[in-house]
Formats: sequence, C-alpha cells, structure tokens
Amino acid sequence: MLEANQAVAGELAAAGVPIPCRIHEPPGRGDIYELNSFLHTAGVHIDTKREVTPAAVSAALRELHGHRLERVLSRQVLRALKRARYDAENVGHFGLAFSLYCHFTSPIRRYPDLLVHRQLACWLDGKIEQARARASEIAAASEESSRREREAMEAERAMVDLKKAEFMLDHLLEPEQATVVSVAGFGFFAELDAYPVEGLVRIEDLPGEWRYDERSRTLRGVRSGRRLELGDRVLVEAAEVSLARRQITFALLEIEEPPAGREPPSRRPRSSAPERSSPRGRARSPAGGSAKAGRGTSTEKGRPRGGGGTSGRARRGADGGTGGRGAPPRGRRPRP
Repeated sequence: MLEANQAVAGELAAAGVPIPCRIHEPPGRGDIYELNSFLHTAGVHIDTKREVTPAAVSAALRELHGHRLERVLSRQVLRALKRARYDAENVGHFGLAFSLYCHFTSPIRRYPDLLVHRQLACWLDGKIEQARARASEIAAASEESSRREREAMEAERAMVDLKKAEFMLDHLLEPEQATVVSVAGFGFFAELDAYPVEGLVRIEDLPGEWRYDERSRTLRGVRSGRRLELGDRVLVEAAEVSLARRQITFALLEIEEPPAGREPPSRRPRSSAPERSSPRGRARSPAGGSAKAGRGTSTEKGRPRGGGGTSGRARRGADGGTGGRGAPPRGRRPRP
C-alpha cells in the first residue's frame, strides 16, 4: 500500500500534475525540548543540536522498548509530533520518512484518494493540461479534506469517551490497578490495566496536602514527602461518571511501589483480582504508614471547583451518569 501511494505520487508529481499530498511536517524544536523533559526519566534523549530526523525519533522509541515507562513515554513521543494533513504543496512525510506521499488506495473511503484517481485518469488519457488546470481546485479540496478529517476524529473520540463512561457505570467502586499517564496542577490522570480507560484523581482529594512541581511535573506530599509522577503504579476505583460530559473520576486507594526496572503489567483478564498489600481506601506513605484517600469528581483538564467528594458511595447526577461537576474538554494530539 505504501509503495503504491508513493509510486502514484511520484509519477504525477514528475508530470507536473497537482494532487492532494499527504504531508507530515517535522516537529518543532520546542516540542522536542518538552519531549526530552519526559524522556530523561528513562535516560533517553533526542539530540536538538541538529535537525530532528525520523531516524532519531525511531531510535528513541527503540531505547524505550522494554522499559517500565515504555507505554507512557511512547505516547508522549506521538503527542510531540505534528498532525498529518492534506496539502497541494508537498513538504514530505516526517512520520514515514518519505519525501513525497499521497493517499491513493482507498477512493471509496477517502475523498483525497478519489481526487488522485481522477488526476491519474486524466494523465493516462493524455489530458494532462486538463489535470494541471485543476490546481486551485485541488488546493481547496485538500484544505477542506483536512478540516473534515479533524472533525471526524473528534467525533470518533467523543463517541469512544461516551462508551467508556457507559461501560464504567457497571464498574463503580471496583478496585483496579492503573498507571499514572499524566500529572498536572489539578491532579493526575491514570489509565486502568484491565481496560483502556482514563480517569482523573483530583489533587484536593489526595490524602494530606499535595503541591505540583512544574519543573519536574510531579505531585509532592507536603508532609509525607511522597511523590507522584508519570508511570507510577496506583490502585484506584471509579467514583463518579458523567455521561453528558463523557467524564470518569477515579478515587485513589493505594500508591504502589513497582520493582525497579520492571515494566507495568499488561492488561489482565477481568476475572483476576487486583493485588494490594495495604487496606482498601488507604494510600501508603514513604514511612510505611497509611493515609485515607479521598474521591475525585472530574476527568477533564482545567481544575474544576466546588463541592466535596463522595463518601464511600458513587454519586449519580441528573445527566444520566454519576457526579455533578465538570471541566473543559481535555485536548489530545492524534497520531500522525
């Protein structure tokens, strides 16, 4: 498929026939700087003194293979890359390391493919001038196709988030092992091992007082000295769900200490019970003690205010889910 797309793009470009190229621009230097701030926790670094190449990014991913934080950091690598799109002006495809590329193989599924087929048919029929005269039409169609693609991806994500929220309504207050996948000033997001579901644990619902360290992107307990960072293992339960906002909120039950150098366990079958060494509802302190964990109220970025947590029982809101507080949608960068 890739070779077919490349071959068609090359033939038409050589003939001077305009097509909607599939382009993927190189990441900005600032994006790589930010990415390196995550990668350094695994001892990985992408050289920014030279132009960043696809080979350099691939090498970083290879270095992450088998590391305890591989799954989490690989996601950060993808977020650092720009979004692929359609454009009449070719700038190459960074992700595929191709100097020229187009979508040709799925004309029944993508409109840009159909445009390429039409241009190819004109060229094969000897109507090359007619094909070249469509340059402005191709440019406009490329821009519109990119816009429609973004809308389709956003709609798909919204539906997936809704179905995840519906699914978790049947699994409220069930302890699940999870991995911290994002840390911010308002709390941290964790992804379950058993299912690809993320939820937010709010900072004000953590046991004791916690503060966010922007430089290290960690949450630190003021008195306990405990630190929560990317890749940490935790035990959580779904405390609140909002179908209207497609949000899932987790309550922290326990902070686990994974063995050094070990990768988080893969998704386990639903029937297996989560392992934990401290009582449910308590998070262990560095000294071996425990502190009662509270329950959160929202999963989206932006720190919502108001109201208290639940007290041992998941709350059901008027929007068809549980809970009642929301937050602005959480932006995500799609794959290139």
